[in-house]
Amino acid sequence: MGSPDEESRRARKLSLSSVGSFQLRKYHFLQLWCDDQDLRGRAVAERALGMARLSEVRTQNDLIERIGVLADRLEVKPPSVADLRVYATTNGLHEHLSHLDALA
Repeated sequence: MGSPDEESRRARKLSLSSVGSFQLRKYHFLQLWCDDQDLRGRAVAERALGMARLSEVRTQNDLIERIGVLADRLEVKPPSVADLRVYATTNGLHEHLSHLDALA
């Protein structure tokens, strides 16, 4: 196990969207977790905005289904498309708004 400083540096390298993701590290399968429900909710919003850019996500219903699975996995309430618009606007992620608009 590393020193507290090493652990702190590693923690800072994780992106918000990595919360709840699964990784393989030295023969161990891990789910990166955080006890902070608000942070997990923000992670879902970040990842959902990324999902809206996927070519296989063509409708709002496609996106909502994917968000539901992710939100369940992270044990948070799934954000609505309107919530995602507010999140993107508030956090300066304006490039994601056009992807949300393009969903039928």
